[in-house]
Amino acid sequence: NEIILLEHQIEAIKLKAKEFTPKPIISNDIIFISTNLGLMKFRFYNNESPINSLNFKKLSNSHFYDKTLFHYVISKFIIQGGDILSRNQDPEDDGYGGPGWAIEEEYNDLVHKRGTLSMVRASTDPNSAGSQFFISLNENKTLDDKYTVFGYLINGDHILSRISAIDTEHSQAKLLCKLKIPEN
Repeated sequence: NEIILLEHQIEAIKLKAKEFTPKPIISNDIIFISTNLGLMKFRFYNNESPINSLNFKKLSNSHFYDKTLFHYVISKFIIQGGDILSRNQDPEDDGYGGPGWAIEEEYNDLVHKRGTLSMVRASTDPNSAGSQFFISLNENKTLDDKYTVFGYLINGDHILSRISAIDTEHSQAKLLCKLKIPEN
């Protein structure tokens, strides 16, 4: 399976990304996120978030994100991806990987609404964003001023809907649960 990588292959991808120098972002740059359910297109908020935007372009153009998974889906809230560890053999570490560096937060006046692209960071460190990102599925005021918004959806809203409707392990487990504990 070409999606699953060994540790040395992951380290090689991280090194390639670290050494890659992207071209500066220009106003007509388009972010393509291709999934098995279809293609989404975004634009950068480069003026508001130049560090996060350039970091995302660096990771994208160095092929760091290729074949990574959306490892976290919360219906009507967010979908999260960008973790290189989603390509290893251990699903338990999905959500804990990064490129090997962190970037500074760039809080701005942009709000989290459907289709905004934002960087994930540790809850205790605002300067800990690396490669993981999330796409808002609705208005999320609780995330404003806490996570850097750096892009917005221009095409593919129906793909967001399709991804958010996919059963997760959590939703499948709930289906197997009893609504009431049986007697005896």
